[in-house]
Amino acid sequence: MQQWKRFEEAAVNEKKSPPRALRLALAGAIVSAFVQCASIQRIEPARPGGVERPIACATPLGQRNYLKRLRGADDRALEYEYVGPILGPAGVVLDQFDVENPAPDARSLGEAALDPFRSRPLRADRIRIYMNLYAEGCETIAPPGFRLSGAPPAP
Repeated sequence: MQQWKRFEEAAVNEKKSPPRALRLALAGAIVSAFVQCASIQRIEPARPGGVERPIACATPLGQRNYLKRLRGADDRALEYEYVGPILGPAGVVLDQFDVENPAPDARSLGEAALDPFRSRPLRADRIRIYMNLYAEGCETIAPPGFRLSGAPPAP
């Protein structure tokens, strides 16, 4: 009688859990998403482009021109994306931009996390740069790891 009761409990518990194939598919999707995720690095707050020393650009056009002039070591234009505004330390609204890292790691974040030997450090895919839309003029210096190409456009 007790054996039959244990058999019934096992059958009921088996029906409650999802099928093995579904559990494996979900686990695979989670691992795949983790392997493909991008990482973002923030610039040190006191450095140019950091939250305490945002890049000054007086207009949205000035911001776009500045971002288009940003280059890496290979002198290639970098992709950028507007993230949104935040309230900066001095109570000023700052715009956040994620800019392509000029020297990214060849591995994805997931591949690096799964590397048990940590053969080389991971570098972020994108770097977050803060810009002050309400400051006068436009910066002529670049954040660490970047450089500016050409002369700034005439006002």
